[in-house]
Amino acid sequence: MNFTEKVPCPLCNSEKAETVRTIKDIVQCECGMVYLRTRPSVKELEVHYQRYASNPGSHMALPKTFDEVRYTGLRRPDVMRDILHYCGEERGRLLDIGSGWGAFLLGAREVGFTVQGVEICREMAEFAWNKLGIVTWDQQIEKLRLGPGSLQVVTLLHSLEHLPHLSDALQWMHKALKMGGLICGIVPNFDSWASNAMRDKWPWLDPEMHYSHMTQSTLQKALWQFGFNVVEINTVTGDFDRRLLPHFPPQLAELEKNGKGEEIHWVAVKM
Repeated sequence: MNFTEKVPCPLCNSEKAETVRTIKDIVQCECGMVYLRTRPSVKELEVHYQRYASNPGSHMALPKTFDEVRYTGLRRPDVMRDILHYCGEERGRLLDIGSGWGAFLLGAREVGFTVQGVEICREMAEFAWNKLGIVTWDQQIEKLRLGPGSLQVVTLLHSLEHLPHLSDALQWMHKALKMGGLICGIVPNFDSWASNAMRDKWPWLDPEMHYSHMTQSTLQKALWQFGFNVVEINTVTGDFDRRLLPHFPPQLAELEKNGKGEEIHWVAVKM
């Protein structure tokens, strides 16, 4: 993939930044945000996503059996428990951004939400719509036309870091959510133990697909900037493959408690 555009900070639009990783042009803005400054154009990125479902060994591969649909870890029951805790008995409209073939949305529908998805990979979007009956759009989120205040929940499960227009997307989400609505998700933690230990070899730098890199503090700052109050945030090892490191630290639980886990899990409320 050719890198064809150079961009300012996706949050504050500043061009003042310092290099923090050398595998590609990954920099830290003066506001604290870490991002891929020289990156694929949005058009090239969207072309790349069309291979996402068919890449050998992809965790996003389309399911072949009913059991794969029913029991996949992509249903993420831990995230759903958090949502149900904050929603109480209310079951409104839930939009999953980066929804893949619809695994999480299938579980959300089963507990009573009206569900819809956004997924750039057309093959996965069509599977969700045609096989699971879940309305799924294959376009950038800020181009989607939904009424103001029409959503109760927005989820971003390893997708916030993929958004090419982060500020526009967060602004769109705030407008689309009702007052008190939830936005929640999972992102890689740039300040994790493995990120700091592996540096340029940390796999979640992923410079072909990850445009932004979050820490707990920069994530909270970004959400607050666009009108969201974080009510829950923590770090865990999560989806990170421990086999990539010969020795994970024995005090891993303590590191996760202190913000050094590989993933950040968060829930925020529209103010």
